[in-house]
Amino acid sequence: MEREWVKAIEEAKRINERAKNWSARAIALEESWKQKTKEITAHESELKTRKEAFLVEEKELQTKKEDLMKLQADAEAGFIARRTELLANLEEEIRKYSARFLEHDRKIQEELQTSEEALDKKRDAILEEKRQAEEELRELRKSVEAESRKAQWLREDLEGEKEAWSERVELEVKNGIAEYEVELEALRKTNTELRAKMLSLEASQKSVGNRSASDLANEIENHKKTIDSLSAQLAKAPGVEEQNRAKKLQSDNDRLFQEMERIQQENQVLHLRAGKASIGIAELESLRDQREAWKTRELGYRARLDELKSDIEEYTAKVNDREVFPACSDMDRNEFLQKAPAIRRIGELDLKSFTADVRNLIGDTGLFYRPEDIRSFIGGLAACRLHILQGISGTGKTSLPLAFAKVMQWGSDLSEVQSGWRDRNDLLGYFNTFEKKFYESSVLKALYKANCPGYENLPFFIILDEMNLSHPEHYFADFLSALEQRTEEKTVSLLTSPLAAGDGPVRLIDRGQRLRVPPNVWFIGTANQDETTKDFADKTYDRAHIMEFPRHREQFNPERPNIPAGKISFEQMQDAFSHAIQRHSASGEETIKILNGKLRTALEDLEIGWGNRLEAQLRSYVPVLVACGGSVSEGLDTILAHKLLRKLKGRFDLTADELSKLKSRIYSVWSEHPSLKNALPERSDTLIDAEMRRLGNKG
Repeated sequence: MEREWVKAIEEAKRINERAKNWSARAIALEESWKQKTKEITAHESELKTRKEAFLVEEKELQTKKEDLMKLQADAEAGFIARRTELLANLEEEIRKYSARFLEHDRKIQEELQTSEEALDKKRDAILEEKRQAEEELRELRKSVEAESRKAQWLREDLEGEKEAWSERVELEVKNGIAEYEVELEALRKTNTELRAKMLSLEASQKSVGNRSASDLANEIENHKKTIDSLSAQLAKAPGVEEQNRAKKLQSDNDRLFQEMERIQQENQVLHLRAGKASIGIAELESLRDQREAWKTRELGYRARLDELKSDIEEYTAKVNDREVFPACSDMDRNEFLQKAPAIRRIGELDLKSFTADVRNLIGDTGLFYRPEDIRSFIGGLAACRLHILQGISGTGKTSLPLAFAKVMQWGSDLSEVQSGWRDRNDLLGYFNTFEKKFYESSVLKALYKANCPGYENLPFFIILDEMNLSHPEHYFADFLSALEQRTEEKTVSLLTSPLAAGDGPVRLIDRGQRLRVPPNVWFIGTANQDETTKDFADKTYDRAHIMEFPRHREQFNPERPNIPAGKISFEQMQDAFSHAIQRHSASGEETIKILNGKLRTALEDLEIGWGNRLEAQLRSYVPVLVACGGSVSEGLDTILAHKLLRKLKGRFDLTADELSKLKSRIYSVWSEHPSLKNALPERSDTLIDAEMRRLGNKG
């Protein structure tokens, strides 16, 4: 009976194991079907994406086709001289694009059809696999149900057998428990007796310190020996008299030791006194020797002093014959500088042709600038006597004014600003009172040269390279004030006291105390923005024309310029600027009107304002820019970005949302005004986007 029960249990286990296997297989089939369904969905999504890309490309081709049709329409409306050629080219391009479009469309349709057919086949195959898997799953479920019923029947039979076996086991267990309880009671009695004996032994052992009997015997023997030794020592101990005598001797010893210490201290004091006395005698002898040596030296110094007085008198006599401003005085004697150059005599200068010619001439030297950069530079010459050219190193900031002056045969001078410059002496030079000589700087010599007849009627550029290595508001302060003066006689101070009559160069004012800043001079500073430079103050920015140079300059093939031989004078340039300002004054006023409209409100919300100085610059800059081939949009965008929006740089009290709203307002202004509609505020847009990225907005 027991073997049958075991067999039934094993059979039930096998049936359960088979049911588990069938269930796992059914789950695996379901997972496979789900995975294939996902693959179909992904493939359909990929086909949809590719189809959308094809549609976008098709739309682009259609747009190109429409552009070509517009070009064809433009060709029909104008350009009569080239109409036939343009129409032929346009028709050929339309034919090519049409053929490409049809071919591309055919390929797209074929690929879509092929992809759809392949997808349909794959979908049918997966659906067939799914149907077979579902059929197999149904069969598996039927088998599992049948095996489950058999397992249930076996389980019921086993339950009956289990109850019978349980009764037999329970009876045997009860009998065994009764026998074990009798044996357990006997063991408990034996255990109680043994525990009592153990407790008695533990008490005895504790009383002797948990030591063995042999240890106790040894310890008793040692105590006996100690008692005998102490008894012998007691018999030999001294009496009371001997003890008192020992105490007295100890007291005398202590007193004598203290007396010895006192005598030793007195001895040390006497030794110190004797040493000081010997040192004093030696010092007196040394001082006598030093006095004799100093007397000898004094006689030598007096002789040397007499020689120096003689040399100074001789040197002073030579200095009195020396020129105070040697370099400037040499210019007075230079025939080339004292002779006016040959000036090209022309009518009114066409600034648009002049701009193109200058760009081509500079291009011939290997330097390439955009037309808008040349226009902005020329417009700045009309608006300000101070320029600031900004950009990273290598963008051509220093090269532009140097090349401009070179191709036009104008005057120029390059001075490198140093980080330690603090005042005008660093910029102009200084007067040495002892030598009675003025150490002239490069800037001072350039200013004096610009005053000479050889250059006084030619534009002259004084370039301050790395102008913001030190604070311009310190070393350039005199010129910032002089350039603001409305009179023609703008001067800077050189000396605090006048020279003797006839001692200074002829073109200095007030007997050498001042130098005239001629109107033909422009100060052009270059500026990098890094950790070694200083920030310009608003005082400097407001008085200057600002230009930002791009990182890269595109090359071009320079054309032959139309500028004839001969130099263009400062007077002719000023006449060209005056005519341009008069002819295009409406563009300047329109720019000011636009700036004072919605833009003023938007900028004042961000604490950006301006005054009459900027409007005065616009009345000169924009008309000249337009005469050079520019536009109102280009001028407004340049001034807005470089003069006003640059105040947003580095500010952390703004948010990206505020900048985004400002950008939207600027674009709104550009879309409203007819003179701005066909252009975009590219410089302003670039600057605002950079600040938005700085504040964490990547959009």
